[in-house]
Amino acid sequence: MAKYLTLDIGNSSAKAALWIDGVMRGPSMWGALTERDIESLCAKADGELDGVAMCAVAPDVYGLGQVAVSFSHRTVIVGPDTPLPLDLSHYTTGATLGTDRIAAMVGAMDLRPGCELLVVDCGTAVTYDRVDANGCFLGGNIAPGIGVRLRALHAYTAQLPEVITDPDAPLWGTSTVGAMQAGAFYGVVAEIIYYHAQSPRGTYVVLTGGRSRCLCQHLPFPVTADADLVLRGLKTIIEYNETK
Repeated sequence: MAKYLTLDIGNSSAKAALWIDGVMRGPSMWGALTERDIESLCAKADGELDGVAMCAVAPDVYGLGQVAVSFSHRTVIVGPDTPLPLDLSHYTTGATLGTDRIAAMVGAMDLRPGCELLVVDCGTAVTYDRVDANGCFLGGNIAPGIGVRLRALHAYTAQLPEVITDPDAPLWGTSTVGAMQAGAFYGVVAEIIYYHAQSPRGTYVVLTGGRSRCLCQHLPFPVTADADLVLRGLKTIIEYNETK
C-alpha cells in the first residue's frame, strides 16, 4: 500500500493532500495551512509515509515541508533536475520554469493520457501551457490573474477604485465597478478561448486554480476542471520516481 503526501506552496496559499494507492483520501487542505494541519494529514496514513512530493513557488515560511518530510523516508522536491514523465527539452529556461506549472501539466497528463492538452492554472497569475500527445511541453504563457488585474487598475490609474472579483458579473458593465469586474474576468475567458482556437483540433482544456469552476461555465467547449490538479501531478511525479 503506497502512501504519499503532496504539498504545494503557492504565492497566496498552501495546498496538501494524502494519497493512498493512488487515491486521494479525504478532501485536500487549502489556505493558510499550519504545522498542525500537516501533522493531521500525516497521522491519517497510520504509519510512516512512503514519500512526500513538494513544489514551491514561494518561501516555505511556516516550515510545512520540514514537518511533512519528518513523516517520510523519501522526499521529491520538484525542480529542473527531477525525473519527470514530461519532456521539457523545448523550454529554454527550465531552471526558472515554475514547479507548480510542471506539476499541473503532469496532473493533466494523468487525467487525459495520450491527449493534446491546454493546461490553464488561474491563480495569482494565469498560466497557459501546451502539452502534446507524446508528453512534450511545447511552451506556454503567463498573464496576470483576475485579482492582479483588478489591483493593477486601481494602483496605476488615478480614479479607478479598489474592486473585488465577481465571477457573476454581466458581460457588459453598467457601472465603473461592474466594468472593471467584467473586464478582468471575461478577459481571462477570452484568453482561454483564443489559445484553445490556436491549438490542434481535439485539444483538451484542463483547468485548475481558484476560479476554474467559474470560468468553465463561460467556455463554449468541454473542459475538465480539477481543483487539485497540482497535487495530482505531484502524486504522479513521486510514483514515477519510485520506478527510477
